[in-house]
Amino acid sequence: MNRYPEPPPPLTPQNLSPQFLFFRDGRRDLRHTANPLGFMLLLIAISFTFLPRAFSSLLALIGYRGSLAYSNFGNIEPTVYYLIQGCQFALSILAPCLVYLLIYRPAAAKIVPSQRVNPLVFLSLTFIGLGLSLFSNLPSQAFVERFSDLFSWDIASEQAISSAMPPLAIGLFLIRHAIFPAFFEEFIFRGIVLGQLRRFGEGFAIFTSALLFGMFHGNLPQIPFAFLVGLVLGYLLVKTNNIWLTAAVHFLNNLIAILPEFLGPFLSSDQINLINAILFPLVFVFAVGGLIYLFFCHRHFYRLRFPIHPLPLGIRLGAFFSSIGIILLLLMNIGETIWRAI
Repeated sequence: MNRYPEPPPPLTPQNLSPQFLFFRDGRRDLRHTANPLGFMLLLIAISFTFLPRAFSSLLALIGYRGSLAYSNFGNIEPTVYYLIQGCQFALSILAPCLVYLLIYRPAAAKIVPSQRVNPLVFLSLTFIGLGLSLFSNLPSQAFVERFSDLFSWDIASEQAISSAMPPLAIGLFLIRHAIFPAFFEEFIFRGIVLGQLRRFGEGFAIFTSALLFGMFHGNLPQIPFAFLVGLVLGYLLVKTNNIWLTAAVHFLNNLIAILPEFLGPFLSSDQINLINAILFPLVFVFAVGGLIYLFFCHRHFYRLRFPIHPLPLGIRLGAFFSSIGIILLLLMNIGETIWRAI
């Protein structure tokens, strides 16, 4: 009499292989780490959208009356305008970050790594990072030129400053567009995000934090640039464990980006072009000098290999991109990117 084979015993922790358990637990751990990071960034993105409206309503509520003389600033006096912009930017980032930090309480050394760096190494890496960041503009420019007929590049334009503005307004413009992004974005992406993901592999943490940094900008021309800059800054952070180095590179990159607008009211276009013609080659000369110095004195900065993580890369990427927080964040970033491009 023919008999059917006996069914396999049910899976229990006792008969599961150690490898299966390791993969399952590692996948679960990564999802539990990535999920709140995604929701934190999602809250920041939502805050950037709705806080300006809240501040506008608050101004109307307290009886602030604008002037048509400042129509380019939404009828708001420039000093007040840039002050509000700075408060919106800081609050949009700090509130979600504070909630995350109060719930998960990561070690300060992870999110604000401040290991001492030799001053010459710090200076060399600053110019190298700045040179690579400026070089990262080339793929973005090539992308815009290649697809300029297909998409509308709706890059958010900032209100232009003028020599008639009070010095306080000009100072607030500099703080909002050079200092605040350098500090707060480094705190988010190289501090919290990369810091929390490093235990899953340093190369993995650099890549995923750079990808989120690129997508967070929500604009097709800026995404490849921000992604490449994120790779550079992430590598510098991992190699030095010093977030102030990446903040310095980020600040100088922002400063160079707004320099034409900042100097526009005071210098002619020919003078600004002359400054750029001198500044960019000078940065690259110092960057090459830094590369030579590191090659002879600190060659370990050229070692691109990182310790191999026991969890396969495919499993780590699958766990990261299947977490609900990351999925919702990317869907919002992709939707915003498409909306700006059409």
